[in-house]
Amino acid sequence: MLKKSYIALARALRLFPLLLILLGSGCVRFHHHASHKPLELLGPDFAKDVAYEKSQCSLIEERVLESNDRFKILRESFQVPFAGTNKNLELDCYMPQGRTNMPVGMLLPISGGGYLLERHFAEYFVKHDFAAIIVRREKGPKNLDNPDPNLINVYLQQSVIDNSRVVDWIETRPEFDAKKIAVMGTSMGGIKGSLFVAVEPRIRAAALGLAGGDLPYVMTYSTERGIARRRKAYLEKHQMSEQEFRKIIEQAVVWDPKKLARFVDPKKVLLILGACDTAVPFKKGDELRRAMGKPETVIVMSGHYSALFYILYIQHSALEFFHRRFK
Repeated sequence: MLKKSYIALARALRLFPLLLILLGSGCVRFHHHASHKPLELLGPDFAKDVAYEKSQCSLIEERVLESNDRFKILRESFQVPFAGTNKNLELDCYMPQGRTNMPVGMLLPISGGGYLLERHFAEYFVKHDFAAIIVRREKGPKNLDNPDPNLINVYLQQSVIDNSRVVDWIETRPEFDAKKIAVMGTSMGGIKGSLFVAVEPRIRAAALGLAGGDLPYVMTYSTERGIARRRKAYLEKHQMSEQEFRKIIEQAVVWDPKKLARFVDPKKVLLILGACDTAVPFKKGDELRRAMGKPETVIVMSGHYSALFYILYIQHSALEFFHRRFK
């Protein structure tokens, strides 16, 4: 028993310097150190799941939402195939006035709300000589907010195809430099971004906030109110335990960031994790970091929502990372 106590104390002391840094500065940063492990090519089963025909995407409408001295916002609406029918794919594009060949940031949104966070980042990037594209969330079941395991898998897989179609469109527009495309996503956007950067080689940089791998665990134990409420209703409806629920998700969900992490080039990624996050538990973010090959990582002393207190630091870190990657 005494030996176990000493072991536990030794482990706690190893974490003590990190705790002091977090309490003193509010964040700690780990730089990526190149490893000798070769990057794996995308597996054929994953590649087959996200294969698509470019000719099947058609522009429905382009309209100006806003225009000022610095930038204009265009709403681009496309019709794309989905599950044997069609659906709309919508983009809000922030384009600096009178500029061409601009680096561009794709913003993948959180699971709900009115895009306030994404608009904030879009205007920040435009102010710093980037174009920005908010990939508006699909209408229908809300991915991780909907506990149906099969729907979770379908919509995560489809998100990769939709985002690749956005890159196709970027390549047709003179306003954008298709060799300088970055992705930024938070929470659900970070989870989708983790999948996308594993699959899409045209993405040069990705800033992924409050994301994690092992979606069965996240779905089963997340404290996020929407997920917890829907999970409880699902468990009551199907008369099952949390352990049974987790096992069902493990069997159904193939498109999990942790499963695709080995295909990610860690040099492309900046992770932002909340040390006290319980909505996407921090330990699952750290597991994703390790599975990706320990990319550059910022850890802030916050939970999932209180990470907003660090928004100025996060946006600056993302922009600085994108500039380094593009050089």
